[in-house]
Amino acid sequence: PIEGEILSPGALAFQGENILQVGTPQEIKIKFPGATVQEFSNQTLLPGLVNAHTDLSMTSFPDYPHNPFESPDGRFSLIQWLIEVSRFKSKLSLPDQQTAIRKGLEIATQHGTTTVGDVCRYPVAIPIYEKSGLRIVCLAEIENIQRHLAQDEFEQALALIDEIQHSSNSKVTSGLAPYSAFTLSKPMLRIVASHAQTQQIPLHLHAALSFSEMEFFYDSLGEVSSLLFSEAGWKEKIPPPHRMTPIQYLHEIGVLKAHPSLVGCIHLGPTDSALLQQAGCVRIFAPLAFEYLQVGEINWEKIYREKIKWALGTMGKGAGGSLNLWEEMRQVLYRMDAKLPRTEVAQGLLEAATLGSAKSLGLETKIGSLVKNKKADFILVDTPQGDESLESGLVDQMKPQRLIASFVGGEKIV
Repeated sequence: PIEGEILSPGALAFQGENILQVGTPQEIKIKFPGATVQEFSNQTLLPGLVNAHTDLSMTSFPDYPHNPFESPDGRFSLIQWLIEVSRFKSKLSLPDQQTAIRKGLEIATQHGTTTVGDVCRYPVAIPIYEKSGLRIVCLAEIENIQRHLAQDEFEQALALIDEIQHSSNSKVTSGLAPYSAFTLSKPMLRIVASHAQTQQIPLHLHAALSFSEMEFFYDSLGEVSSLLFSEAGWKEKIPPPHRMTPIQYLHEIGVLKAHPSLVGCIHLGPTDSALLQQAGCVRIFAPLAFEYLQVGEINWEKIYREKIKWALGTMGKGAGGSLNLWEEMRQVLYRMDAKLPRTEVAQGLLEAATLGSAKSLGLETKIGSLVKNKKADFILVDTPQGDESLESGLVDQMKPQRLIASFVGGEKIV
């Protein structure tokens, strides 16, 4: 159930969208004598996985021609990658975007994901979301790199939120995703953060993801100034050095008051962790994407030791992610072998991929664990055999063919 001890045997009663009770089979049968009963003696029931942050429109990006991402000295350049992504998305036709979103949702569903936080620009995605049966938080993107599109991006984001909020489908909700504090101006960031607070919707942005970002906020130097500002046509507007970290900057301008969920948080200064904790920010990690983008190592031992709340995302296939949260979890489990107990690592991963990610999307009171009155979002999988614990076995052995069923709001989608 994620919240509470493992029940074996265990049972769950639900009616309509909601969970009525979780307990032993005997308790549930006595309390609900008229209920239809289905028994699965060799399976495990757990909350559906929640992908905290991805970009489904980028599902086909690896198949399209693009310039290399290397810097002149042969290193992977995150900023050059971001520029190529921005160019690609600015030219992505609506049919291509629909195809990519549809394909991405199919992949996520095959792997037991029941909720997706998807960075999105256009209302054309909404019917695809609704048809998927998944629970979707549409994170309206404001990237602001292609200068001639900046005003349109902002207006499209607000229109997207408005359309979703007036929709009758309760499984599709909205949020805001300004890309980062180095692509949006201080006034724009404040406006977006204020809008998220007023509307009470989740706010996601990238922060402290790369050393280039640290270099920019401290000295106004590096690839953000030399490459990104040139691409955006802001070369004459490079600000004076802030002499602070990206997290300190977000705190200074008041954005942390909106309790954003932050993708990255790898390059932190001495006071940054305390600022994030005080603001109640959830940190979103995407292990496979972070490795592909070569942004730096996550200090997993510190995360576990300090019991930091975090969420699991993938950033999408365009960033080297897989849309398979089990693969993301395995990446961490194998890396932490012999450093921390295997069961402890797996427990943290499962919590991050369910309750932690639900919190990052503002849904922790509705999904992410199997408790009374939450939504009936759960998956049924073959019970793993021969591992140290159920948790580590699930992470280590889970494959699409081991997924027996997925339910979202009480409706079977697999």
